[in-house]
Amino acid sequence: SFIEYPEGWSNMTHDEKKLEIINTLLSISTIKGITYISHQAGEKPKVLFSDSYTLTALEKGKKAYDVKFEYAPEEYEYEIAAYLKDNIFGGNVYIIDYTIDGDEIFVSFTNKEKLKFMFYTAVEAKELNMCVDVLMTKEGLAVFALATVFREEISIETPFVSVHLPSAFMKRIVSLKDWFVKEIN
Repeated sequence: SFIEYPEGWSNMTHDEKKLEIINTLLSISTIKGITYISHQAGEKPKVLFSDSYTLTALEKGKKAYDVKFEYAPEEYEYEIAAYLKDNIFGGNVYIIDYTIDGDEIFVSFTNKEKLKFMFYTAVEAKELNMCVDVLMTKEGLAVFALATVFREEISIETPFVSVHLPSAFMKRIVSLKDWFVKEIN
């Protein structure tokens, strides 16, 4: 999708805008409470992530402050660990990679642990990748989102419910894209 720069950004330099975008994408704690439209709840919004925070290392429980850059680098690669508590798949650690290349800021979330639904493994470790790509233009931001799952079965069948994984992860990536757009505005 394409969004125009917010009105409050009209007097900002290119680097100030870029810094704002980078720091927004680094603000993992603000993912807490984002919603998605649930088919099973009658097409109503439900909370997707009930908790989210940056980690000091790849271990659960060591909560850290959101990372904040002081300047916008031309090129840079950065990795953090984060904890996201998903309302369907529970709490999991993700590796989040940031790649800054000129006017493009690319963010990739990869699950470090198995994602479980009830007692069933939905996705093995490192098999889910959710990406948000932001490209700065003169007029605004082109925002792209993509989720990939490296799994043969497309659904999880339990005696009580079935989870269609492509739909589940599509909702997550759309929610992450919408989170970024909302935070920028």
